[in-house]
Amino acid sequence: MNALVNKSEITQPENDVLWKTLSDFPIGGESASWEQAGTPGGLTFSMRLARENGWSLDHARHCIDEYRRFLYLAARAGHSVTPSDAVDQVWHQHLVYTENYWVDLCGEVLPTPLHHGPTRGGTQQRVHFQDQYEKTLRSYERFFGKPPKTIWPATQERFAQSIASVRVDRRKAWIIPKPNLSLTMPGGSRYSLAGLATIPLATMFPFNLDGPTFLAVYGLIVALACIFCFVWYHVGNGFLASNNAQIGSDCRMDWCLTALLAGGRKRLLQVALLELVRRENLRCDGNGFVLANDASYQPLPNDGELARSLFQAITQTVRASGKPQSVKRLSVATNSVATRGELQLQASGYLRQSDQNLFYRSSVMSVAAVVLGIGGIRCYQGIATDRPIGFLILEMVMAIVLFAMVFRLDGRLTTKGAGLLDQLRAQYPPSHVRSTSAENVDSDEMLPYLAFLGPAAIASLTHRSADMVVHDVLFGEEIRARQREASSTGGAWDFGSDSGDTASFSSGADAGCGSGCGGGCGGCGG
Repeated sequence: MNALVNKSEITQPENDVLWKTLSDFPIGGESASWEQAGTPGGLTFSMRLARENGWSLDHARHCIDEYRRFLYLAARAGHSVTPSDAVDQVWHQHLVYTENYWVDLCGEVLPTPLHHGPTRGGTQQRVHFQDQYEKTLRSYERFFGKPPKTIWPATQERFAQSIASVRVDRRKAWIIPKPNLSLTMPGGSRYSLAGLATIPLATMFPFNLDGPTFLAVYGLIVALACIFCFVWYHVGNGFLASNNAQIGSDCRMDWCLTALLAGGRKRLLQVALLELVRRENLRCDGNGFVLANDASYQPLPNDGELARSLFQAITQTVRASGKPQSVKRLSVATNSVATRGELQLQASGYLRQSDQNLFYRSSVMSVAAVVLGIGGIRCYQGIATDRPIGFLILEMVMAIVLFAMVFRLDGRLTTKGAGLLDQLRAQYPPSHVRSTSAENVDSDEMLPYLAFLGPAAIASLTHRSADMVVHDVLFGEEIRARQREASSTGGAWDFGSDSGDTASFSSGADAGCGSGCGGGCGGCGG
């Protein structure tokens, strides 16, 4: 992974025209100021990089900036250069954008071919690239100052990453990071807090306690450990931070982002399909969605950038297939658009990022391993001394169940996001939908209400028999599931109404939807 370069005596990048050009160069076609929202129906270079590597969007963009510095070193360092693993991932992806890389970058900016030379393997090659990487770090410091260790680690760690890295299909395997108890490693201090919570166990629970006392103390430890994990989750979720989110303060909460926040990707697609049917771009024939006419989708003035990309992705998929498209197929076609919306909500602090859940789960597993390890040692002690251990095993089984429940605390919303959801609940009350007249159902005003309330709003919005087919295709299964849940508990599913109005849906089943769901489930949004 080296780049052969031209030698230069320039040591001040800010005075170099090449560095100024690289600083403004659109890597992968994306503006260096990150102002480009993304191509219609697709992801920007930084968004794709974040998704492919499981990074946050900010970290991905930081890596791209470091890649610009690497490109400059390749042209000015005077020796072959080797990137860090993170920078190498940016390089790999940029090579896929062949025209932007070979024509625009290598042909016009550098201007010289910059080839990605792989290692041939073996000890000699490993030593060669390690020496080359150390030279690259020294040249980086000469031109730009000390490199950030989160992206440019020390030589030993950098090449250990390359050896240990493999591709993993996340559909078939869980990715749970190993607990890192070192205070000197990045993020180590946070992991150490989870481990430090178990240090007093060695002195608090000497194994010479009598059986009943140990059982009582061990039960208390299990409870305290679960409480610790629960508090840990909410602290990481932004519980201590201000959650007085103001609507639109961080990002414009249009109906697309409202749907993603309240009901996820499924809600976003449901509302988009309903809107395209309302505009007579699509129709539902019971088998799926087809084009209602030959005219292509025409954006309206009120359509935001995300909505336009979403509508275009749906209509282009239906047009290209030439046959009815199921909701499942259309969800695949709109995944990239939904990802962009989720990244916006994550950047504003409303949705949890995947690495937050991974870090939390690894902490829970660390605490659980210590607590269950103590119980295991006590079981071994009991077997060795021929003492009964039945009650202790029962306590350990209960502990496993409790830790499993705490382990699954991986909700989508942060505390700030939950606060915003409460504000949206006040802004879009179910009573407004219930009082909507038939002639006002088709107004754009109903879009955010439908995005927030979802299936809870369908009964009040169903005024025409033609609506029932598409409503049943999109919401029928969900409504019937909620009805079954309500009937099993002896209650009724409603969102704020005292009346017992119901709406029947086609396809051979009746789906009752009381006209009010806001009291207990938050408008079915959360």
